Amino acid sequence: TFDNGEGNADFDPNNYEGTGTIGDGLWSTAANWGPEYTVVPGRNNDVRIAAPCTVDANEVEVLSIHITEDGSLTIPADKSLTARSTILRADEDGNVYPTNVEDISLGSNAGGNASLILNNERGDTKAGVAMYSTAKADTDTYSAAASTWQYIGTPHSDVQNAANNYYNSWLYQYDTGTEGWAVIPNGGPLVPFRGYCVTHPENPHTYWMEGTLVSTTNQDITIPAGKFVVVANSWTAPIQIHELTDDDMEGLR
Repeated sequence: TFDNGEGNADFDPNNYEGTGTIGDGLWSTAANWGPEYTVVPGRNNDVRIAAPCTVDANEVEVLSIHITEDGSLTIPADKSLTARSTILRADEDGNVYPTNVEDISLGSNAGGNASLILNNERGDTKAGVAMYSTAKADTDTYSAAASTWQYIGTPHSDVQNAANNYYNSWLYQYDTGTEGWAVIPNGGPLVPFRGYCVTHPENPHTYWMEGTLVSTTNQDITIPAGKFVVVANSWTAPIQIHELTDDDMEGLR
């Protein structure tokens, strides 16, 4: 029950008391929240998602989210959700577990990507993440130089087989030793915050990636003397480079 600051909010699109309408499945529809209060939750609220829910506001912020067996959370492209604490799966007895990849979906299209910001020290939030790309592999001559490329970082911390998320793609990683791009072998893992480049025969193509989201708040990066490394943003949220300060770059020399 949503109590305007301290309790839980239930998203139930069928819980319309006296409105005579059917739930639209949208986060910003106040009548979808109940049963006692029909108020859209705010940044200090713990939220329970008990039915399929789509974030339709540009920026949403809450304290924590519990997703039930009947619930799911979809963040479309260009929409942003911030959970200042955890996002977990919850059963009817109140026990909590890590989310499944089908519980949370992040969208992507030509206009941009969905953004999910969370502070989960447990590091066990699973989700599906889409990535729209116009990079095109040259399938006439199979030339890397004639292809166009998308530079990426993996949003997941547990990708042991790159082919699972990038099937039928050309996927390369930067090799610091040779100072060039090298093919990732079949079955090779992906490492968070390491830069990769990918292309695909289809143009455009939307990749669908599944796994445990990267949720660490900082990352150590080793740069060998006299060498370069390619660093990527592995968080499911943009980094505002123009807002970085010297304190943000502590230890970088």
